[in-house]
Amino acid sequence: CLRLFSQHSLLSGCVLRALQLVPIENRIGVTGSVMYPSILDAVPMLPKRNILVEPSSKNTAPCIALAVRHILRLEEGTMVIWPCDHYIESNLDWLACTKEALAKVDNSPLVLVGIRPSFPADSYGYIEADKGMEILSFHEKPNPVTAKRYLKDGFLWNAGVCIARASSLFDLFQQYLPGCANLITAEDIDEKWTDVENISFDYGILERGSGFRLVEYAKGWSDLGSWDAIHPFLDKRESNNAYRGKDRLITIDSQNCSVLDDRTRPVALIGVSDLVVVSSDNGLLVMKRSDSQRVREVVQRIDEHKNTN
Repeated sequence: CLRLFSQHSLLSGCVLRALQLVPIENRIGVTGSVMYPSILDAVPMLPKRNILVEPSSKNTAPCIALAVRHILRLEEGTMVIWPCDHYIESNLDWLACTKEALAKVDNSPLVLVGIRPSFPADSYGYIEADKGMEILSFHEKPNPVTAKRYLKDGFLWNAGVCIARASSLFDLFQQYLPGCANLITAEDIDEKWTDVENISFDYGILERGSGFRLVEYAKGWSDLGSWDAIHPFLDKRESNNAYRGKDRLITIDSQNCSVLDDRTRPVALIGVSDLVVVSSDNGLLVMKRSDSQRVREVVQRIDEHKNTN
């Protein structure tokens, strides 16, 4: 887990951010088996029993169902679902927005946080709501022309941040994704995992449900779900190369590359452009910036290889 903006990784920063909301024993992380050892190192303050491991890599709906299962086996509770790959400029403002959303869960099966757009992004999904902030529809990543129209019409970016009671989420899974509901009630998740649909929470629940509410967040935020999205936040060098590391980057005739290195060895780029290079003790990743969304394919391959050995 690389440290991008401070002494904390995005994951440990997310866990620490929740300190003002819930005690440490009430924080849960869900991850794949490939990342599990790194998660233990990155957030040693998180109890091991609260780190849930997926039997194999699937999508966000089964991931959230595992967390619902964990909570309901203990007691009823309200869930705040935070992706850990977000850049949050102000923790205080973010927590205030989250508390505003928490105050609305008694009047809605699910509350989402929408981000006020700062530009017409074509890499984010959008949420349309009425004047009373009841959600009308979800829109997938638009083309640039449509993104400008969404911005003009007051749509908000979909941050993937949801707040709901665990029992409400279970009801939604029962209604729209019965395979996930069966996973929640199962004694042995391995027996039910193969029957669980590989589907995102957005497709499986959000776009099918109704009566959801929206809370707007208007401060600094960015989804860092791809390595390309990190480029604007790194230190800029010559020819728009971006770098975060031990100040041992050498570039010759290279442009528009992002390099993240948490080791002390030099990194040299010669005659290349638009690359992402990530170097850590866990491995080396080199790819085109335009392919940065495909990292999940690598994780899946590693997961499959581990399960067959």
